[in-house]
Amino acid sequence: MIDHWRPSRFALPILFATIFASLTLFAGSAPTQSVDPFTVEEVTIDATAGDTEKARRSALAMGRAKALRLLLRRLANTADYAKLPKIEDSGIIQMINGFSVSEEKTSAVRYLALMTVRFKPDAIRRLLKEAEVSYVDTPSRPILVLPVYRVGKRTTLWEAPNPWRDAWGRAPLKGGLVPFMLALGDLNDLRSIDAKSALTGDKKKLAAIARQYDAGEVLVALAAQAPGNADKPRLDISLWRYVPLTNSFRVAGRFRAVEGKDREAVFTAAATTVARRIESSWKRENQAIIGGEPKIVRVLVTIESLSQWTEIRRRISEVPVVKSTQVVQLSRQQAELELKYVGDLDRLRAGLAQRNIAMIERSVAAGRDGPGWLLRLGAAIEGGGAAKKGGRAKPNDAQ
Repeated sequence: MIDHWRPSRFALPILFATIFASLTLFAGSAPTQSVDPFTVEEVTIDATAGDTEKARRSALAMGRAKALRLLLRRLANTADYAKLPKIEDSGIIQMINGFSVSEEKTSAVRYLALMTVRFKPDAIRRLLKEAEVSYVDTPSRPILVLPVYRVGKRTTLWEAPNPWRDAWGRAPLKGGLVPFMLALGDLNDLRSIDAKSALTGDKKKLAAIARQYDAGEVLVALAAQAPGNADKPRLDISLWRYVPLTNSFRVAGRFRAVEGKDREAVFTAAATTVARRIESSWKRENQAIIGGEPKIVRVLVTIESLSQWTEIRRRISEVPVVKSTQVVQLSRQQAELELKYVGDLDRLRAGLAQRNIAMIERSVAAGRDGPGWLLRLGAAIEGGGAAKKGGRAKPNDAQ
């Protein structure tokens, strides 16, 4: 299921009664996305053997293999799944930091439980490099989803019924590196943006709702129900992505969704497909490149405080394409850095943007001296990441 923020505290007037009925589906707590991308949580294990202990050992071995497979697929792009290595259990054990089990159930010959496995990051990175598989090992900033539903002449974002919004509440989206959020649709959200503004790419309104949820991106997802069988509808899906850091709004894809045994299944499968496509695209833009000659670029950082300087260095170190950072010059007001990276400059800028760092070209006309690029933390971080409505917990944008 998708992660949500908090229950609405507003007593909506009768005018919004139908809206409130749909919002109750999405009340919940702050996201619980795992801080450690190398931890695989709640793997179902189930084995039968001659006795309970043998069944337990068999289940744990199957759980280790399943957890490794899930982890490698989490870090690698879809195109590289066929290249992912298969490892014997003895080798898997050497790559594990620890594990835990919960909800154990046993009989004389059977063992069932949920297993959480914590892998050694360096061992997993080494495994992928040896297999020549590019990977991403740091989570994305959260993406806020605005699910717009169109049937006939009716287009809706917040009002009920909106089966497309309901589907995003059901879709099994946990476990990846891209956390998705669903806006509550309370009065503040209704005032911030409507379906028309979302579809036309109103940057001012998209930026406002992104700030409310401290989102790294806003995904506008339109599901237009085609004429035909209402019990098993065809959905034409159109996607746009808004990035606050660059104030850009662009088409992210279109496809037709027809999978599912019934109406609910069609909508849920479509939401799951959208999430997988967005995550796959994000991985391609941010994956560490195996091989290739490193390049060097010099950048300037304006230092406003020690904490800001420490934070920007930490975030640079988390960009997959950045291989090393060297301080060339340092003063109280600014620092000149030399970044060694692989890939092209666009990939470097995209990776920095995912860590909420803007890479801005300095103007030659202004008579610049020193590096041609300036690094600056995004406005949300410079302002302390202002929380929405009563200081809600923030997502793990600083992982």
